[in-house]
Amino acid sequence: MVATPPPQCLAADKHTRIWLAQYERPRRERYLRDLGRFRKWLGREPRILLLDARRRGPENVNRALTDYYNYLVEDEAKAPTSANQYITRLRSYFTANGQYLGRFHRKTDVQATYERTKASSLLPQDISNMVKSRKKARDKFVIAFLAQTGQRIGILTAMKEKMMREKVIHGHGIVRVPATFPNRRGQNVNTLGREYTFIVGRDTMKLLPLLDLDKRPWDKEGRLKVSPRQMGRIVDKAAQAIGIQDKPPTKMGESWSDVHPNTFRKYWKKCMLDAKADTRAVLHMMGANLPSILQGWEPTDKELLEAYEKAESRLSLVDAQKTEET
Repeated sequence: MVATPPPQCLAADKHTRIWLAQYERPRRERYLRDLGRFRKWLGREPRILLLDARRRGPENVNRALTDYYNYLVEDEAKAPTSANQYITRLRSYFTANGQYLGRFHRKTDVQATYERTKASSLLPQDISNMVKSRKKARDKFVIAFLAQTGQRIGILTAMKEKMMREKVIHGHGIVRVPATFPNRRGQNVNTLGREYTFIVGRDTMKLLPLLDLDKRPWDKEGRLKVSPRQMGRIVDKAAQAIGIQDKPPTKMGESWSDVHPNTFRKYWKKCMLDAKADTRAVLHMMGANLPSILQGWEPTDKELLEAYEKAESRLSLVDAQKTEET
């Protein structure tokens, strides 16, 4: 990842000067910091996106901004309102330089525009093939975990080896996520803000011991050596390997395409609801806010396990034994 340049370097760019000329000094400094963070995440100069938008249209810029919005909400745990303010300030950079980007599509809007491969069209065989297409045990585990738990990618970055082995293998797959659940950067990945519980499938539990086959899969604090962006690349490469990825990622921020980590979250939810699992239990296990009328409802472990068992056959990996041996 490219290091964030000092503010004076960004300010020296003519496109940035045109942009900042509209604002007073306090706002200029804040906007310059926002542009620097975006550049660090992007891994390239924002002016490259500007020049590309002039030649080819704003599609790539909008895709990068949407991915950045998702990153702020999912991984940085920013409130949607705050993330939207970040994006608004960044869009003004392009507008000031004569490039109108049109309407901004947030996460839910963009996912609705995918043309072919949808979360609803993923099959258990697709998940199995994606797992089998990966050589590293870590990559196999990441795909199975996301597909069989319905969790956000940040949860996996915060789970420690001890927690996985005690709660996942010896605890019948029941994992409790505390209200404050920090990743290696100290960021709380539990966007719900209160404790909730989810279930790990049997196939994922079988893949967990295989992580020891990889060279040093855990960091010093016992967390799996994988970042949110690495998970995105793992999923994208696996989807491409089995021929279900229609839109390959671009270099700008390694943007997710038709099949991405959040697609598994939608796939898990669909499998659970198709199996007629209790909707309250499904939302609870996803770490999602319950409707106001149900917010006082607290499920027991038995109720969660019963809900999960209804859909476990749908979520199971096809040829799980062969997948494990592979």
